[in-house]
Amino acid sequence: MFCVSDVPVVWCWVARKDGYIWLENIWSTQEGNGYGSKALDWFCTLADEFGVEIRGDIQPPHGGRLDYEELSAWYQRRGFSVDGREMCREPKIVPRRLASWPIPT
Repeated sequence: MFCVSDVPVVWCWVARKDGYIWLENIWSTQEGNGYGSKALDWFCTLADEFGVEIRGDIQPPHGGRLDYEELSAWYQRRGFSVDGREMCREPKIVPRRLASWPIPT
């Protein structure tokens, strides 16, 4: 759960797998405000910090604002490679002296 001013605005479901994290879904209760982007960016930074790959399937939510192509492009802008419905993001190398866990504002 990702909160803004103590109000939940993004929910995501992840599972730890052998050597990677599976991102089942991420959705915002307030689409179009950038909260989903901020939450995913924070999650990617955390995965980079620990050197963990993120994998998942692209599944647009029923009634959601983004269709498959738009959602695929959204993930690709955040460093995910997309092959059909599958997506993957390799961790970026973060120098330890610069590593931090930024909290999006």
